Amino acid sequence: MGKDKIIYLSPEEYLFFREITTEEGTNVNVSLITNEGNRKYLGFYYRSKELDQFDEWVESTNEYFFIMRGKRDSWKKDSYAHLEVIGCYSFLEKDVVYEYGDVLLQKYYEVFAEGNQSRKAKQWIMQMKRKSSEENAKTVAIYQKAASKYLDNSEVHTQLDAIKAEKKKKVLQDYLRTCFESIPEGGKILEIGSADGENARYLESLGFQVVPSDIADDFLQVMREKGLNPITFNLLEDDFPERYHGILCWRVFVHFTEEDAQRAIKKIHDALEDNGIFVFNVINREAKSVDQEWVDFPGKYHMGVDRFFHYYTKEKLDEFIQQSDYDVMDFHKEGGEEHNKWLVYSIRKPKRD
Repeated sequence: MGKDKIIYLSPEEYLFFREITTEEGTNVNVSLITNEGNRKYLGFYYRSKELDQFDEWVESTNEYFFIMRGKRDSWKKDSYAHLEVIGCYSFLEKDVVYEYGDVLLQKYYEVFAEGNQSRKAKQWIMQMKRKSSEENAKTVAIYQKAASKYLDNSEVHTQLDAIKAEKKKKVLQDYLRTCFESIPEGGKILEIGSADGENARYLESLGFQVVPSDIADDFLQVMREKGLNPITFNLLEDDFPERYHGILCWRVFVHFTEEDAQRAIKKIHDALEDNGIFVFNVINREAKSVDQEWVDFPGKYHMGVDRFFHYYTKEKLDEFIQQSDYDVMDFHKEGGEEHNKWLVYSIRKPKRD
């Protein structure tokens, strides 16, 4: 079952909403149409049965109009609980200028909410401008407070079976050496989430210019004590200071939502030199009973407080990698009793003509 709806913007232009309803809910396609019959597709959204009381409307300035969806009464009462922005059109450019998503929401709040001094409006402006997920932001805050405990437990756990720990360390080092062997001598490698700096020190020993980084002061201090020169860097929030021949993210993506990971993979692509190498790993969804959870693992990674962990399928990561135009140089599974705990990737940014 379906129905159509029109909202007139002017005598020359109107919005056309086409709803297709199924048992699960309603898909709504939104287009801008002129009297000449020209159609500009603005996007779509999904409306569940519980949200059928929501309405669409338009808010505009001399330059933009935004297609909105939400409870207008609650909006007037300064409640933003279910507000959505469907599309943004520029009167000056006569074109769609912002696509559906975080960028569109941020633009809306810049245009309409910056002058609103209410606490709720300010919270939403800050949330829209933040580039990382709430899950990741909270986990980063935990590391900033408890990194020293992570380091202490890691050292204690290593000493419980020093031979096994040394073997795992050697396997990782051999893999990193192989992954980055195509990088020119003296090439620059950024490690994101260096923690104790051991990987960075090894890569330096191979003759690379290595830039270690992390977000926690205790991690940074330990690296400095080892003779490294780390930088404070948050992959999701900060701009890359330069471009690199290689980037390493070892056990970093475990704290990313899928949206975080997709954004990070694209962002890293843009920060690599042509033919640059990106090496990272994630926890395999096949080895877990849930997609994500807040948990504090015992043993080496114990911190005394739950952190956010997301578990990935190879299919989802392959999708993100393909979207960002990488070549996969190596993929394998490793770790755990079934040797499938981790999904490990070495991917390359190809030089395109």
